[in-house]
Amino acid sequence: MTQSSKTLFKQAVLQSLPFSIPLKTSPQEVLAAQMKTSSKIVNPFRFLEVFETWGPYIDGELIKEQAVTAFLKGHWQKEKPPVSALESTVYITAIFKQHALRILHKYLPLYKQSDRRDMLAQIVTDYVFLCPSRRSARSGTASGSNVWMYVFDHVSSDHRVWSGLTFCYDHACHGAELPFLFDSASVANFTLSIPEKLLSNRMLCYWGAFAHVGDPSSRAHQTTFCREQRLPVWPRYSDTSSWLVMNLTVRSHAQVGTRNHICDFWDHLGIY
Repeated sequence: MTQSSKTLFKQAVLQSLPFSIPLKTSPQEVLAAQMKTSSKIVNPFRFLEVFETWGPYIDGELIKEQAVTAFLKGHWQKEKPPVSALESTVYITAIFKQHALRILHKYLPLYKQSDRRDMLAQIVTDYVFLCPSRRSARSGTASGSNVWMYVFDHVSSDHRVWSGLTFCYDHACHGAELPFLFDSASVANFTLSIPEKLLSNRMLCYWGAFAHVGDPSSRAHQTTFCREQRLPVWPRYSDTSSWLVMNLTVRSHAQVGTRNHICDFWDHLGIY
């Protein structure tokens, strides 16, 4: 979006871009406040404070102790209990205000469980990531660009990656694709199954082909390693009544976008 960098890019990959969260518009105020605080060292015996001049402070009420102390004592928020329909309604109303009733009318009938965390997670996914991405992809194709879309839809077999966050044991949570894409499972001290290693290899080859020639399915200049991975064809996104997306799982496959009615709803709501 920085026009001065136009000549520096041939193609770009957008991962977890929260399209609908607005950017801040008051940088000068923040910078001015930060400059004022950085001009003083409040305590010469705590010199490290100069590296974080603008941040939380211990006020005795909201924040009562240092971060390390809080974790040592167990004074931090573990995984939350189930979220009731009433609680979810409060959350949605607080976030979406005058649009809350329409959103609840759309989503509540789809989720019958007493725990509404799945519903809240899906609303955030649709509003922040999926649907504005589809809308932006349509804009991209309308302006003549080639676009490929994907959804990482694999639940990791090694639960250690989530450090006890049990909700993610059965879900593809935010950031789940990173160890596969960057082949970093061993660094994080967890393992990939043989099918998961194939998924990781294919993702490496898709991203590499896109970086080199601008098409993740391109066979041009393909390495022996990538030929051995037998990459399924990743079709280019096209703005039609349906839309093609690559579903990245241990059996990766192209599929037609299945949440059209949901994204049509968000597009028409007009809040991103």
